[in-house]
Amino acid sequence: MTAHALNDPQRITLHLEAMAESTRGAVLTIGRRQVFGELGYPHPDSGETTFLVHPALHGLLDPPAQGTTVQLEYQTQHTRYAFFTTVQGAHTPMLWRLARPQAISRRETRKHRRLELSALFRTHAGQFQEVVDISEGGFGLIVQGAPPRVGTQLQGWLDVEGLPPTAILATVRHERKADQHCIVGCSIDHIHPNDLAALRQLLSGLGG
Repeated sequence: MTAHALNDPQRITLHLEAMAESTRGAVLTIGRRQVFGELGYPHPDSGETTFLVHPALHGLLDPPAQGTTVQLEYQTQHTRYAFFTTVQGAHTPMLWRLARPQAISRRETRKHRRLELSALFRTHAGQFQEVVDISEGGFGLIVQGAPPRVGTQLQGWLDVEGLPPTAILATVRHERKADQHCIVGCSIDHIHPNDLAALRQLLSGLGG
């Protein structure tokens, strides 16, 4: 299992948007107490997010005091996430306001660790999409508008900082809808061996 952190404010907000859409539960820890609930959507400017306490706990808890430090944990199929933050108040007794975390730790169980770096995916039609993370086995894209369907093959170039444009063939494996966009996970099906070696070397130098 590989651990690393997400600490760019804009990417943290994008991540929290995606997680609010795709995760089915979260655990908030206050001292020795664990509270089950769901992660809410972050504010687009401040990044402040919310935690909705599970209905089964209705009337059994009071909101934590403003300024209380809490830990939030949640997971997807391949990754476990956790972050510390402070309570900003409560919209209702069951809906707590949380400050945008300064960092989110990730523990991945996928075969290839994905790293965040400056990259774009460029199709043959000249369309560009931002790459949010990448490994030698796949990458994630931010797609505005209607995303490609799962199973769709994508052909084009990866423009990765530090490498020449790299021709690839990829397949859409999953998608996570967010507020104004969708994050699409793709596997790399074909890449020239020399380009793969260069990508591996770059990722290795970044800690991958």
